[in-house]
Amino acid sequence: MGEADGGGSPRLADLFVVSGEGTQRQADTKVISSPSIFGGQLFGLAVAAAAQSPDGVFVPVSLQAQLLERGEAGSGIDISVTDLRDGRSTRHRSLTMSQQGRPIASVLMSLAPLSPERAPSLRAEPHLDVTSQPWSDRMSPFISHWGFDEVEVVHREREALHPLWVKPRVDLPDDPVVHAAAIAFVTDMALVMVPYEERRDSDVGTVPLTVDHSIWFHGVPRFDDWVILDAALSTRRGDSALVFATITDIRGDIVATACQGVRLIESGPARPR
Repeated sequence: MGEADGGGSPRLADLFVVSGEGTQRQADTKVISSPSIFGGQLFGLAVAAAAQSPDGVFVPVSLQAQLLERGEAGSGIDISVTDLRDGRSTRHRSLTMSQQGRPIASVLMSLAPLSPERAPSLRAEPHLDVTSQPWSDRMSPFISHWGFDEVEVVHREREALHPLWVKPRVDLPDDPVVHAAAIAFVTDMALVMVPYEERRDSDVGTVPLTVDHSIWFHGVPRFDDWVILDAALSTRRGDSALVFATITDIRGDIVATACQGVRLIESGPARPR
């Protein structure tokens, strides 16, 4: 991965670099949190691939992803993009993300042209002061254990993962597609763990697996500063769970909403904590 000039910190923007033209694109992936490709990077790459257009800038309105197979992190992927419809106000794309000929994710996206009326200000005046919040001083497991080197993370509570503040370690380029891809990345930060945490005291352990993931973008997001990711369990029936999450910027505006389907697979005695 690339490094920022002088600072040496990995750049979040480097996770969303897509090459190729037409309907066939390619991208590299990074090992984050596990040997399997982190879903958030897949979602960010889908945004970057679907938004490529020779006739203007298009930004995502919504994304719906089905995770089909585990991908091998650190290896490249192929992205096939199909144009479903180009309307006056929106465009619709279908993407298949594959690795060595094996489909690992299917994504549907709607996009809208970036008009002057929809373009955000470059930097919002903060209404929320991160330094004044009662956040935990513990080192985040995202940093200490899971390899999220591209972001800074602060948690509200010492034990709970959510809510958390997150921001890029290195400023993103002034490209609305990259900002949207980075927001898509954040929407997957430990959502899969929410139902697991609900069962952590059970005698029988579980392994949580992401089945699908949806994102709705509320306007054109900017990721110049801290945003807060909050996630909560909506419902669980048997081994299936649904998690809702919101991303709020420093002005207090919700910039994205996410919903993730999770399966909890029994795996024997609960792991020690």
